This record gives sequence, structure tokens and C-alpha cells, in this order.
Amino acid sequence: MAAKTSKIGPKTAGSPGKRKPKATSSGRANTKSSPKGAASPSNGKPKAKPSGKGSRESSSKRTAPVKPKTYAEDPGEPLSLEEITAATGLTAEDIAELPELARRALSPVRVLTPIDFLDVEWHESMARGVEKALDAREKEVAEPAPAETPPPDFYCRAITHRGSRTLTKAQYAALLRRRSAYDMFINGMTRETICRKGKAKPRSEKLGPKELRILIDVIEARKPVALRKTETGRSCPSRTTASHLFERARAKADLQLGRNKYRAFRLHRGPTAADTTYEFDPPNTLKFCVIIPPKA
Repeated sequence: MAAKTSKIGPKTAGSPGKRKPKATSSGRANTKSSPKGAASPSNGKPKAKPSGKGSRESSSKRTAPVKPKTYAEDPGEPLSLEEITAATGLTAEDIAELPELARRALSPVRVLTPIDFLDVEWHESMARGVEKALDAREKEVAEPAPAETPPPDFYCRAITHRGSRTLTKAQYAALLRRRSAYDMFINGMTRETICRKGKAKPRSEKLGPKELRILIDVIEARKPVALRKTETGRSCPSRTTASHLFERARAKADLQLGRNKYRAFRLHRGPTAADTTYEFDPPNTLKFCVIIPPKA
């Protein structure tokens, strides 16, 4: 019986029973990775990491930054007053006040209680009362202004948008001829009033004696005035009577622009009816003339 021949070729020398690993494109043998935990082919030693010796040497050669000293560690030489003034622009008085200002700024804020607010209101009311008493006292001790001596040919006085002046009888007659040039004309000699808006037809009214006097009182006051404090208002039985008297006179002499709003006589409302005042405050564009008769 013939012996069976093997299909496998002759084994290569030096590697019995094993095939040579295939070479890769880089020329190195394609070996399988060793199992986890096995020693590396370099004599069983772990792979060494780069030492970084050069980086340590370069960092050791660098000098550490010098930390500046604080004012507490090294205050240095103190600045003179002239140097502080030149650097800050402050005066010597301002610099002397700096410690007190710093103390106030750093002091804790005090919360005011309702009692504190009542105390402040009480002091404010007391201050207002003292101020009013002093004003009244000054008016009492003030010397009366010397009365102007009218010229011998004095006939009446006129207050216009240009000022105040005395008139002779001839000047008064010449002023009457030019009364159509005024937007508001109050003739105290005849108690007639003329009121006009723009180029519209003027409106003429007749004032009563007390109506004329209370208008003149407000005009000559040159400031807001309470009606009961005027000469004519004091002769009225009550504040309401004086208010109604002035409102009737104002409606005849002035142009109404709205509810309680007139062109020349202005209303100033106060917290109470007793504090309400009136003022003759015509606009700059209003041409007016008020003729005031001489007092009897």
C-alpha cells in the first residue's frame, strides 16, 4: 500500500509550524497587539513619558514678578500740602474737611421713625410761625414812605404798559383821544372801561364806585394780594362780599379766557379760601391804560 503524501509543502526552517507575518506598506511586520495587562515588547517595561526637562529648565530661568508693596507695608514719604493741592485741585479748607466728610459717608444710615417725622413737621411749623411774626413786626416798625408831592397842575395819574406818570388836564384830554389804541382802558375819572381783543369791536362797560376802587387796589399792589387785605376789601362785610365785588369789576374791565381765567387779572388759589389771592399781571403784548383819579 502506497504511503500518503502530504499536500502541505515543506516547512520553513527556523519557524516550525508558523507562517511569517505579512509586511505592511511601511515595511514593518503587522504583529497582533498584546493582550491587556501583558508586558510590552520592550523587555516588559512600561513606555516612558516625555521627561519635559527642557520646559522645566526654561521655567526655572524665568524670574518671578515682584509684588508691589501696599501702603501699610511701605507708606513712603508723606506728600506736602502744596503737592496735594496741585494734584487734586482742592483748597486747604477742602482738605481739612475730608475726614469729617469721610466719617459722614461711612456712618450707618439712620432710619427715621414716625416720631422723627412728627418732630420735623413741628419744627417746620414753628419756623413758619416765627417767620410770619417777624414779617408782621417789620411791617409795623417800618417807616411809611414819604408821599409824593404832586405838581401844581396835577390832574390825575395814569398807569400804562410803559410805566406810571402824572397827567395834567391837557395831557389827560390828549390821552382820551388815543384810547382806541389800547386793548384795555380803565378811566377812573368817568368809571368807564373799554376792553378789546385784537381788531375786534371794543366792548364798553360802566363800573360802580366800589368796583373801581377794588380794581385800583389790586393794580397798585403790584403783587398777589388777598382782597380782604385791600383798603376796599376791609370795608366789605365779609370775604365773600369782597370776592363777589371784585369778580363783577373784573368781568367788566378784563377779557375772560376761560373759567376763572382772565387776560390781565390772575387768580392764585390757596389751600383755603382765605389764602386765595389776585394779581394784576398783564401779558407783555397787552397795551393797557388805567387812569387813577386823585384821592379826595
